Amino acid sequence: MRSLRELAVVRTGDKGALVTVAVLARNPVDYPLLARALPASVVAARLAPVLTGPVRRHELPLLGALLFSCAGVRGGGVSSSTELDAHGKTYGHLLLDIELEER
Repeated sequence: MRSLRELAVVRTGDKGALVTVAVLARNPVDYPLLARALPASVVAARLAPVLTGPVRRHELPLLGALLFSCAGVRGGGVSSSTELDAHGKTYGHLLLDIELEER
């Protein structure tokens, strides 16, 4: 098993209660592994403590990337939340320790 951190970088953005997390393969040959081993359900489970809405996955194979749209950020997002460090970038970094099964 390898961690997502070894295979990819993340970039995030947030607007209100919506966070987008882009997971970009460091090496294009690793994109198929990311696409197979990182479904929306895995991201939703990892972010469950901070999300109340669904997670949708969008595949961008020509970029070697997966884009996750995460709705229902707890507290309404950075502009209205009183929680410490509720910026979208923290959500992306929560994903980096996910262990991916290589088949």
